[in-house]
Amino acid sequence: HTHLHVIIIGVRDSVKQSLSTYLPESPRIVNLMQQTTVIELLSIIGQAKAVVCNDSFALHASTVMNTPVVCLTNGGYQGRYWPYPKELYAGPQQFLKSPTQSLKDLPIEQVWQSVQAFLPYE
Repeated sequence: HTHLHVIIIGVRDSVKQSLSTYLPESPRIVNLMQQTTVIELLSIIGQAKAVVCNDSFALHASTVMNTPVVCLTNGGYQGRYWPYPKELYAGPQQFLKSPTQSLKDLPIEQVWQSVQAFLPYE
């Protein structure tokens, strides 16, 4: 999937600085952290091949827009806000629960494998 672009959106100030140090220089990685309006965010989600997010607005917007979504979670609201019942959401969704309370403990390989399952083979 070398033709795909990664768009990074959202992110709190406390995470932005540390995340920025891990982003490789690449024309395929677009850093829009703290630079989008809600309308722009919805447009990006609507055009996305897949969304990776935590349990946040992006999860719920992806659900409404039938955009495939991989949600990274510590399990805090499991059964209350997610997963969505099949009668409300027919799109692909995957919830990856951290073995601890920290999302840092989710293996990146597991996240990437879940994303790849949603991407069209081209």
